[in-house]
Amino acid sequence: MKVQADDLLDRHFAALEQSNEAQAQAIESSETLPADTASLFGLVRLLWTLLIPVRPRPEFRVELRDQLHAEMQRRRTQAALGYGQSRGAARSRWVVPVAAIGTASVVGALAYWRFSRHAGTDRDVLAA
Repeated sequence: MKVQADDLLDRHFAALEQSNEAQAQAIESSETLPADTASLFGLVRLLWTLLIPVRPRPEFRVELRDQLHAEMQRRRTQAALGYGQSRGAARSRWVVPVAAIGTASVVGALAYWRFSRHAGTDRDVLAA
């Protein structure tokens, strides 16, 4: 059975997290590793030594959960009342067409100006 790269990396990270150096090295030195996966373990080790994992305080987790629940309830209420899109999202769908029209008008004005400028010099040359 072929082991997926994601599973190997997850097991390797769990071994590092549990300070199980023997298991982490066994995973790194496995001969069944795909070449692209084996090259990632050096990066994982480097990041593991540079970045110190931090667990959030329990109060923070509770507050974050409560805020997410409140936001979910607010969105459900808005959807039930028919306020599906925010004003910013409604505006954003007009940005592309207005920008295209603005670009086309600027390009058209520039082309007309260049044409009229060159047309004047052509008439002067023909008149001479």
